[in-house]
Amino acid sequence: MKLSARLFLFVPFLLAALVGCDANDTTDDIDDARARWEASGVQDYEVLQRIEFICNVCDGGGTAAYARVVVRDGQVAEVEGADSAFVILTERDPDTPLAAYAVTVDALFDRIDFARDFENTQLEVTFDAELGYPHRYYRESDEGEIREEIQLRDLRPL
Repeated sequence: MKLSARLFLFVPFLLAALVGCDANDTTDDIDDARARWEASGVQDYEVLQRIEFICNVCDGGGTAAYARVVVRDGQVAEVEGADSAFVILTERDPDTPLAAYAVTVDALFDRIDFARDFENTQLEVTFDAELGYPHRYYRESDEGEIREEIQLRDLRPL
């Protein structure tokens, strides 16, 4: 049998296998990355964050912001470069410090765990190969009502 005939017979089986794959099934990747992050033991670090949140069913639409965040003992200690737009929700309590809206790596993993439990949600996550922390988290409802993206860049252990 010629190669082209073999490929012709093989391709439909390959396509059938790929169609059966769930693109949102990233559970193993998430668990492996979280294990790498926990094994690293990093509790003090500095990271650049970009957060964008759009809610088409909420009042006010959404927000986007950039900041340098310092985390000590797993808790946000400093937020620099953020202004009043650095919020996850469309309204911010003026008595709540901006640091309360910043995201630690552990909090981002918790957010990813929360998001992967939703049906009808597109979830995309990429991770740092060495430390395992999420580089990019993206979630969008199938209806496009809610879109959330968080990027962590240049994480530097302190």
